[in-house]
Amino acid sequence: SEGRRGDDPVIVTYAKDGNLYSVRAKTVIWAAASWTAKHAIRDIPQDTREAMDSFTRAPILVANVALTNWRFLYKLGYTACSWRGGFSYTANIVAPMYVGNYRPPLDPDSPTILTFYVPFNERGPTRAEQGKLGRAKLLGTSYREYETQIRSQMVKMFGAAGFDPGKDIAGMVLNRWGHAYVTAGPGFFFGDNGKPPPSDVLRRPVGRISFAHSELSGHQYSGAAAIEAMRGAKQVVEML
Repeated sequence: SEGRRGDDPVIVTYAKDGNLYSVRAKTVIWAAASWTAKHAIRDIPQDTREAMDSFTRAPILVANVALTNWRFLYKLGYTACSWRGGFSYTANIVAPMYVGNYRPPLDPDSPTILTFYVPFNERGPTRAEQGKLGRAKLLGTSYREYETQIRSQMVKMFGAAGFDPGKDIAGMVLNRWGHAYVTAGPGFFFGDNGKPPPSDVLRRPVGRISFAHSELSGHQYSGAAAIEAMRGAKQVVEML
């Protein structure tokens, strides 16, 4: 996309079947994160680009372990836990999904999913550098190694309660999110050195391009996304 000031249309370039095409748009809502926007949009003003650069992103691994049962957790008296040291720091089972009149019981002898949330934090480097180091570790670690770490951590925590990885684990799915969430540092919410917060800068349209993404609220969840989307939609309607 080419972001321009005034009433000029937005030129949107896209690829299809190996060829590039361009169309003119009266307005555009950019609903992706800044780490892609700053590479895909031309003619970005300096203050907007500086604001985008301040949105440093961190990776996270979400590991879903399919269990044939969770009787071992029931014996311990909980459905979620956190710890210090070892692999990850927190895990919880997922409550059964209600669909229509279907109301499955939360039965410890029924299959379920145990979800691990794994951040990549290191003391010393800047937030941006931690993100780069974390992404390298996230993507450079093999599935087999992650599987070994998860099984070992579960035996350490739940073995005494009867957990047996050979019988109780049906499978694992790893979700590797390289740019999972924005790391809000000093000045993110209220600005610093007399400058406005970067989120306020990006809430102002660039030409006829409006920005709408959950990162502007400093959170990655659907509620923030809906709020920013509504604001972005109202901005382009006013332009039209």
